Parts: sequence; C-alpha cells; structure tokens
Amino acid sequence: MKSARLSSTLPLLFGSGLIAILDGILQAVDVGPNMLVALVSFNLIGAWAVCLVVAILLVSVLRQNIFHQATFGMGLVIGAMPLLHSWIPFPFSHLAFLVLLYIVIFVKPIKNPNPMLCSGSSLALAVCVMASVLMSHQLPKHPTSATTALSSHQGADVILISVDTLRADAIYSQQDIGLTLPALEQLRQRSLWADYALSSSNQTLPGHMGMLSGLSATSHGVRSNSDLPDTSLSLAADYFAKAGFQTSAVISNALLSSATGMHRGFAHFSDEAIGLARLSMLSKDYMASHSWASMFLQSSKTKRLFRGLYYRDKYQAESIAEHCTDIALAQLDVAYANEAPLFQFIHFMDPHTNYAPPTTARGVISAPLASQIDKRYLPTASSEITVTMVRDVQAQIQEGDPASVLAATYYHQVYLEEVIEVDRQLQRIINKLDGSGRPYVLLLTADHGEQFAEHGLMDHANSLYEENIRVPFLLSAPNIKPAHIDGVVQLCDVLPTLLEYAGLDYDIESFDGLAVRATMAARPHVAVDQKEIAVRDTAGNKWIGAWQANDDFPVGVKLFNFKNGESENLLSKDEELADGLSRLIDYYIESDTYAARQANAETSEAQQAALDALGYAGQEDDR
Repeated sequence: MKSARLSSTLPLLFGSGLIAILDGILQAVDVGPNMLVALVSFNLIGAWAVCLVVAILLVSVLRQNIFHQATFGMGLVIGAMPLLHSWIPFPFSHLAFLVLLYIVIFVKPIKNPNPMLCSGSSLALAVCVMASVLMSHQLPKHPTSATTALSSHQGADVILISVDTLRADAIYSQQDIGLTLPALEQLRQRSLWADYALSSSNQTLPGHMGMLSGLSATSHGVRSNSDLPDTSLSLAADYFAKAGFQTSAVISNALLSSATGMHRGFAHFSDEAIGLARLSMLSKDYMASHSWASMFLQSSKTKRLFRGLYYRDKYQAESIAEHCTDIALAQLDVAYANEAPLFQFIHFMDPHTNYAPPTTARGVISAPLASQIDKRYLPTASSEITVTMVRDVQAQIQEGDPASVLAATYYHQVYLEEVIEVDRQLQRIINKLDGSGRPYVLLLTADHGEQFAEHGLMDHANSLYEENIRVPFLLSAPNIKPAHIDGVVQLCDVLPTLLEYAGLDYDIESFDGLAVRATMAARPHVAVDQKEIAVRDTAGNKWIGAWQANDDFPVGVKLFNFKNGESENLLSKDEELADGLSRLIDYYIESDTYAARQANAETSEAQQAALDALGYAGQEDDR
C-alpha cells in the first residue's frame, strides 16, 4: 500500500520536471545556450523541493483517493508557478495557480502517465541534475564589437585603471593609523601626478562618461546612473580599436556593462567579477521571478545559492579586486601573444559600498577603533558594512548623535582597508606589465569620491561637494618625467592624454579635455548630478545650483570660495561674487546637452537591476 502511494507521487516529479525544463529553455533564449544546463537544473531543484513537501502530504492522505491520477497534473502546475509569477502580476499569478491546481485535482483533465515512464524519466533527470552541479559552467559573454584589423603601430600599450569611489586623498600612506600603500606610492614616484582631478559627477556612469569620452558633464549629457549614454558618442575603446589596437576590459560594476552600452569598442570584455549580474541583466532578473527558491529565500540568498551550485569555481578570489586582476592578467597574456599594441581597461569596485575588505586587510587599520564604536553601528566581525548602515549613520549625524561621527571615522578606516586590497592587486598588475618587456602608458584614476561625515553626509550620490568630485590622477609613461602637476586636472583630460602618450593623432576640438602636462593652465569646470549643477571658475569660486522640474534656469543654493573651503555659504553674503560667475554659469547651461541626449532614453530593466543591486534605486537625499 505504501509502495502504491509512493509510486503515485512519482508523476509529481515528472510533471514538474517537464515544465522546469521548458522554463529553463525559454530563459536560455535570452541568456545564451551555455546557461541552459544551469538554468534547467536550478528550476528542477526548486520545483522538486516543493514536490517533495507535497509528496509527503500525499503519502499520508492518499488513502482518501482524492489525488489519485491527478499528481502528474499537479506537478505540471507546480513547475509552471515560476512562469505564472513572471508573466502575471501578483496576486493574479497566485490566483491562477490555485485555479489550475483545483482543475487538475478535481476535474482531472490530465491523467497520470505510465508509472515506468514517470519513474525512469525522473531518475534520469535526477542524474542530470547531479551531473550539472558537478560540472563546470561558463557565464554568458557580452556582445562585443566586430574584430578590427590590428595595427602595425609600434607604440606603447595603454592601461587605464579606474578605482570606483576612490577619494583623491585615499592613495597616500598614513603611518599614524597604520595605512601603507606601497604600490600606489611607487607608482606616484614614477608618475606625473596631481593632488586631484575633478570628476564630472558624483556617480559611476556619468563619471566614467567624462573619463572615457573626453567630454565635460554638460557635453556628454549623463547626469546620473539612471541616464543612458548617447551611442553616437565615441568612447576610448572606439578610438583605440580604430587605430588598430587590441582592446580588452574587465569591469566590476554593472553600470559599466552592456546594460548601458559601455562595452562598446572592446573586442574582449569581461564582467564576470560582478558575480551574476550578467545573468540578472539578460534574464530580466531571472532569480526574482523564475524560481521557487526566490519565493522562500531573499533574492540575494537565491543568487548566492545559484552561484554556489554552478559557478563556485569562478568565485574563489577573496575580493572583487583579486577576481578582476586574475581576469585582467589573463587578458594581458592573450594580448601579449600579438605584437599589436593593447588598450586595457581595468575597473575595481572594491572601495564602493558595501565595505567588505578581505580577511588579509580587515581590521589592519580599524581594529583599534572598533572597540570604541557604539554597537548600533557595528557589523559582525565577518560582515560587511552595507549601504543601509552608511545611510543610517548619516541620519544620526544629522540628528546630532556624537557616536555616529565616530562611526563614520570607523567606516572610513574600513573603506581604506578596501584600498589596501586594491593596492595589493595593483602591484600584481604592475609586475605583469614590467615583466612583459613591452613599453606601456599607465593611468590610474577614479570616477568619484566618497564622504565620511563631511558636511554631515555619507556616501556619494547626494552632493557635489569636493569630497565627491576630487579623484586621484597618476600617469606613468616611458617618456614622462615624474613630477607633481602644477594646476588642476579634469577627468575629461583622461582620453586625450591617453591618445597623446600612445602617439596617436586626434582632433583636440573633439574633446573638452586636454592632454595632461606638468603644468596645466587654469580652466573652469562643471559637475552635475540629478539634482544639482556645480560650476567653478579659475579664481577658486564654486557655485551650486538646483535643477528645476520645469527646465527653468537652475536656482542658486550655494556659493563658496576655496580660501574658506566649503564651510561658508556666501550666496546671500556676496552678491558681487555670484554676479561675477553668472556669465560662466550661463555658458554651461546654454551648452547643456542633457535634454537632447536623453530625449528618447529609457532606463532598461537591466540597468534598473544594476541600480537595485547597488542600492541606488529609490535613493533620496534632502537637497
């Protein structure tokens, strides 16, 4: 009798398995055939876990004969639930599930197949699932530009390293707190370097647009991470590919991926270090809508489970920077097999929230201070400092809680421990470059900075203060004499600088930036984000205005003179100073291309998934 009850539940597995396979195939159409096995396997595991619970219940109540000959149909419905959840909005998806379940149980339009077929097929599927967990899987690859003819140009390789969220003052060793950064120190000693470069924004996407296009904030037309770059604009990889360079990139922020078109021009492009971001982008956040697991687990836990089952061999690195470096070194090995010069872009995400230094760096600086921090602001010893924790500290700073200010200092030290890891990986890259015997140009910079209680703020996408706009600038090349740059560098100088030192011809009129020299003439600068515009003149004055919803002229909210830093707002105290900036402000407003470039742009689901993952979705500030 028990055997009969058990055999009557086998059609559950068979029915749910058939639909799970169909669901996996449908998803593989989007993500690529190399994901098919992992997707089908994960669907089967989730559906069968539910079926196991149902089977236990059926074995105990099957004597009532209510479910006899209905278990195959029940399996089909259970397997279809993730599809219903993705196609039909809640709660109608769940209502449809219950209706279908009622039909297959009581109407019985679908009879159970032959028991031998059910048991044999289920056993075969179980073996396939076990094999899929044991085998190695490849993440889907980015679409890349068509291969270009390689050049006989004998110039130097060009390496651009961008460290996300790296403040200009974070690259110096600080013996008083035990911070040593040997690779950055050695690079600075052989470089043309600036105290800081000025970014075009306080966010990743617009900051990198300025860096990779050579254009100012109002020229490239990207104000925030929610905007889309204009595909008519050429980026650094386009210029180098056209010149016959090999082009490779490794990035660790999904906002720099194909979700926003920033992969353009690269023949080899890896975003593997993002984790499963590529999967999330191509499958429209598959994990949240196409698996039973996500209905019982948090989305982040579901993704970790998926990664652990199928991609554990690809995520052995202790940090994002280590993973990126492993990939970059492999890309360099491929490039070194060819005599043509290389343009290599390397992006490190590590200093960005969440702050999670590897065990080799965790506590190196922050351990002494940790004992003084209010437990409300402390993560566990092994946990990361999340963006939510950072914003909670900001809220308490603004409430006047002195303990939160100390917590901000602690968070800053943990952030610097992430920089220690970046420094360690930078040394590996430099060793590889030096060992190649090939000449190279190396430029290290960042997209934006970070705040740690300055002006009562944390994080970065909430102000255009200098802590967010100032980034490092280190330039090393065979024909460069190490020196401190006299003058201010701007992030839009990066592309013309790389082209200049690579020995390539370019039209300087195509850029707002200039090739960097040891002496840079004073120039005005503009930075923007979704709420404000900051204009600074050549005399050390900075005006910040708030964008208006009706596209009227921005309303001035702050005015600073750098003799006094940004501590005293002179807007209502020095009308003459404000009037003196008006012509420059007018110029940037009149030349702003934002409306034209974003007229038909829409945030894609892939881009929105990236914003959600980084904690930007729904972010508000009190400006």
